[in-house]
Amino acid sequence: MGYAELLVSDSAQANREQLVGDLQRILDASRTLHHLIQSLLDQSTVRHAAGADLTEYRRTLRHDLRTPINAIKGYGEMLREDAVRLDAKARAAGVESRLRLWDGVPHVWHIFPGLRESREAFAEIAAFVGRVAS
Repeated sequence: MGYAELLVSDSAQANREQLVGDLQRILDASRTLHHLIQSLLDQSTVRHAAGADLTEYRRTLRHDLRTPINAIKGYGEMLREDAVRLDAKARAAGVESRLRLWDGVPHVWHIFPGLRESREAFAEIAAFVGRVAS
């Protein structure tokens, strides 16, 4: 949730209103998912909610968990598609733009310096900043 909060805040401050709505929906779904998981950790809540019909409870729980997960995934895919379009539009206009997408890499790649993708990303970011800042 913290990462989504940062993205919402940064996008709003940078006047990227086209991103804020989808990012806010991701944040809202993340909060819902967090609340559901927290409630699962409370065994008394689970016992009370499950009652006598454990099968129905499990079916409902799967649905309740899938809803925010699907929202996070879906809005994330939309943002990714927007980034690809924006990158192509910037390049077509002659703007130096750098977009690198890695499938299957955690969104928190920057805290895993041992990943090959993390090392490559840091090197590319440093090179890009060096070119545009000098």
